[in-house]
Amino acid sequence: MIDIVRASFNFDTPAPPEDDLIAYARRIFDKMDTAVEELLSFEDYSLYLAVEEGSVKGFGKVAVYASAFVTCVAQYGSFIQGVEIIKRQGNDVAQAIIRAASGDEMLQHIPIKTRVDTRAVSRLERLFVKVRDREISPEDATLRALAVLDPTKTELPPEAQCEIAIAFGSLRLNPEQLPLDLEIGEKTVPPSIPTPRRNKPITAAQHLLVVIERKEKLSQPRFRKEYR
Repeated sequence: MIDIVRASFNFDTPAPPEDDLIAYARRIFDKMDTAVEELLSFEDYSLYLAVEEGSVKGFGKVAVYASAFVTCVAQYGSFIQGVEIIKRQGNDVAQAIIRAASGDEMLQHIPIKTRVDTRAVSRLERLFVKVRDREISPEDATLRALAVLDPTKTELPPEAQCEIAIAFGSLRLNPEQLPLDLEIGEKTVPPSIPTPRRNKPITAAQHLLVVIERKEKLSQPRFRKEYR
């Protein structure tokens, strides 16, 4: 499976009691599930949410099978347009996760640090740009895209691989830019002096990690907790 979106959040606040943290994780997972159902155009997907104390940190992601990804992309008329639409949907899901995390009654009005990553979709978009800018060939881009979507080479059927190759081959290339012959002397940059790293103090404190995941849309969520 490939990750469509990842969202992480971190609250700089003392950890709540264990039961409260578990209840919080369950509430966020339910809202994450609802957001994916409403915003993503996939018939099947997996969900993963981890919430850890030591402040309060969370990480959620949505993943789909590569074949389902290509099928979903195809319904938008073109591979390129489909990738752009799914990226927007993934960002919307990530923002919904963050809103659920920060708007929960347990952590309202506490400053939050967040990060959103659309993973495979962003990597495909970068390949589109490289082909248009003539940095790589459509054939090379196709191979790289297949490595992103199907690293085990077991999920994508030949027709899906062909569709990806056609998409890269149909990209309109940007005009070539002539190199400027500027005679500028090279500047000598003094070597940087490495800054010694301080060893982090070893602590014996353990943090509770709560994980809720569902492998398929119609399966039941699985819950586990551990101390790290």
